[in-house]
Amino acid sequence: MEISRWCEPPVNDIRDKPRRGLDRNAAMSSTHLSLHYHLVFGTKNHEALISSFWRERLHAYLGGVIRTLDGAPEAIGGSPRRLHLLVGLRATHTLADVLRFVQMGT
Repeated sequence: MEISRWCEPPVNDIRDKPRRGLDRNAAMSSTHLSLHYHLVFGTKNHEALISSFWRERLHAYLGGVIRTLDGAPEAIGGSPRRLHLLVGLRATHTLADVLRFVQMGT
């Protein structure tokens, strides 16, 4: 009776290779961390206080405030009653400190 070649063990069996954890010269893997936050600010009593005349300048200013903190303003927009910011931050940032800094600047 002939044994089929499909029953033979593979030539490059995983048990023949050294394990990665045991190899002291193996390169360390790195971790990529990407933190994005959606921040929403509203006006007092939900009044329409943000005029369309200077809204674009306010958005540019807030983008500069986020860049000062080494953050990345992904998108800034909103309505006359509220502001929306999509912000990318580093893992070393504290969200409460970032919010405090943005509110101080506006």
